[in-house]
Amino acid sequence: MKLVPDANIVISALIRPEGKTRDVLFSESVQLHAPQSILEELEEHRAELIEKSSLLAISFDISLSQIFSNVSFVPFAHFEPFIR
Repeated sequence: MKLVPDANIVISALIRPEGKTRDVLFSESVQLHAPQSILEELEEHRAELIEKSSLLAISFDISLSQIFSNVSFVPFAHFEPFIR
């Protein structure tokens, strides 16, 4: 199954690491694809997310890297023609 997680899904997996959302993101039966802009959005809110997740900055970065290791990022130029 192919899924496109938005920033809220990734945030949920970061804040609740033992939740169902994280299970889905790491499921072997799921292929994840996300717009590259999700990286910028999460970086913009990084400090707030670290605080809400109660993780140290390094642990937060490791968790985010683990989540994104399963994601294929799509540049905006690939889907821009379809936005209307």
